[in-house]
Order: sequence, then structure tokens, then C-alpha cells
Amino acid sequence: VLRQQAPPPRELWDIACGQGAFSKLVLEAGYHVHAVDGDTQQCRVPGIPCESLDLNDVAQVEHFIRARDGRADVTVALEIIEHLRNPWAFMQFCADMTKPGGYILLSTPHIGSIYSRLLFLRTGQFLMFQDYRKPFGHINPVTASELETIFDHCRLQVLVKAFPCRMPSRGTMRHRLGMLASLIIRPFAKGDKDGIILMYLLRKRGDSSGGTAT
Repeated sequence: VLRQQAPPPRELWDIACGQGAFSKLVLEAGYHVHAVDGDTQQCRVPGIPCESLDLNDVAQVEHFIRARDGRADVTVALEIIEHLRNPWAFMQFCADMTKPGGYILLSTPHIGSIYSRLLFLRTGQFLMFQDYRKPFGHINPVTASELETIFDHCRLQVLVKAFPCRMPSRGTMRHRLGMLASLIIRPFAKGDKDGIILMYLLRKRGDSSGGTAT
């Protein structure tokens, strides 16, 4: 998606980069990569500087933005928004980090998938937000509808909306029954039904037109 819509070389900031797997991929693809994480010891990719930032610390975030306001051609936020206390503030941070006309690549668990809807109906918990996920920091499920409302508020245009991962067909008997039930109710369900990951490529508007295109 990035190669097609925002090809290198560009300044790319990988927010909450973890061990740096994606940072390494985009570095090798020709982007100029800056990594950011709450634990800088995780990222050990040669040639990529990693800066420390606690995204839940308002004062740290404000200082970080003031120092780097609007520097990024591309801001990447893969699988992080569901770990944070305030998704609205985080998307504004991403917008503030990005140049007008620049790009934001975002992904998060797709809680609106058919399988996740069925799981919520049965257990009251969304897929990837079950109790056993809490130690991993999955605390804030965000729907596509809420995200797109936030994008509009932050003047971010949707260029690509995709569902890059699907549920595996094999697993426990309960999982297989869930997949079968998903197939049965799928024709009657509305909205985005597929995938377990929701991904967007966004462009920061450089005009005053507002609105979000999908």
C-alpha cells in the first residue's frame, strides 16, 4: 500500500515500533525511517534511531509534537491505538506529526467482523479483547465508524480501507462452529464483515474542504 500510494524516498515515522520489524522492511524499501517506542530497548534495527515516548503521557506527547511538528511524510501506527487510553488524542497526534498532504498508515483489530460480532453476542467480549488479551495491553476496542468520525475531525482523508488478515479455518471445535455460524449469518449482516485486522491509509488534508472520502 505504501509503495503504491506514497513511494520512497520519504521521511517515515514508525510510532510504537516494537522490535522494529516493520521499520526494517520500510528501511530496506528505501524510506528514511525514524522509530518511536515506549521501550527503546526493544528496537535493535541497525541504521534506525529509536526515540522514547509514552503515548499515554500527555506532557510527553505535547513536548514531542512541539519538537517535531509536521515533520513526517508518512506516520505509521500499526496495532497501537487499541493499547491507548484516548484514541481521539492519538489520531490528533498522528495528524500533528504529519505534513499537509502527507500520509498515515493505521491498523487495529477489526471488532466489526462477523466472527467478532458472534463472539460478542456469546461472551460480551470482542475478538482480540478477551480477558486473556488484557495483559498484552488490548484495552480500547475501536469501531470503523468511530475511527472514521475521528478521521473527519482531524481532517484526514481515507485513501485505502482494507482487511489484510482473515480468521484461520482450523482450530478448536468451538472455533470451527463459530466459523460455520459466521458463514450462515453473513448474508444477513451489514457493514464490513471480513478480516480480523482493519487497516487504513490516510492523507492529511492541506486544504479547507474537510470531509472524509472512502
